[in-house]
Amino acid sequence: MIRTTNYRLYMCGDANLLLDYGQVRSIQAGVKSIMVKRLLTDKNLQGIIDMIPCNSSLLITFEPRQIQAHIVIAQVQKIVEEVENNEQIRISSRIIEIPVYFADPWTKAAIAKYCKNIKEKPYDVDFIIERNGLKDLDELIRYVTTPQYIVTYLSFGPGLPSCTCLDPKYALHVPKYNPPRTSTPPLAIGMGGSNISLYPLGSPGGFQMFGILSAPLLELNQKLFDFRKTPVLARVGDRFQFRAIGRPEYFEIKDACKAGTYRYKITDSEFNLAEYNAKLNA
Repeated sequence: MIRTTNYRLYMCGDANLLLDYGQVRSIQAGVKSIMVKRLLTDKNLQGIIDMIPCNSSLLITFEPRQIQAHIVIAQVQKIVEEVENNEQIRISSRIIEIPVYFADPWTKAAIAKYCKNIKEKPYDVDFIIERNGLKDLDELIRYVTTPQYIVTYLSFGPGLPSCTCLDPKYALHVPKYNPPRTSTPPLAIGMGGSNISLYPLGSPGGFQMFGILSAPLLELNQKLFDFRKTPVLARVGDRFQFRAIGRPEYFEIKDACKAGTYRYKITDSEFNLAEYNAKLNA
């Protein structure tokens, strides 16, 4: 193990190296791990199989028969130190508008099913409002749709993005289900801790659901324009801007997706960590 003030490097078995910034959740650490991943990708080291960023870490998988562990450790530490000493960290970061139908009937029905078959609990939307001292649904919508959220990792299922609020003034927190749900409607959006996750597919889940999306996050047939290069919409480092929609627009977007004409509103951009820190300090 290599341990410094700002990070640690651990071997995980004989084919994985973990870069850990030692924080459960940190925008700064998350952006650094993304930067390290991209610099390692540019270096194109033979034997590196995969790199998986999370909230504040990066797991690097390599083939020991192609590259020795001490070489991977040395190369990763060199890049990590370069990032630590870089005062102008920038990562490519698309801004994607995500339409959300808040307090929709499908997630409400799933919650009612959970209460009937597993355990009584408050309606998720009411629970989020109460735990965060908000007045009503309108204030919840304002809190969710005002700031941007950065995608810190893809997890739990194919193309499932988990994101963190970039503005601490609007960051909401809520406990997860206990025990978890056995089913979640496809395209539900929920909150657990301070993370927001978007469910591309129906699956078990534990986040408190507050709405549903109308456009896909995962499209294996790649019919829509935004999925031509990859069947997964989100990338780590993207920023989501949620927008509230009503029932009519929800079905309009659904129809456009079926017709193959729907396009997400996506803006190519860059995330500047120094500028972000300056705004926080201000």
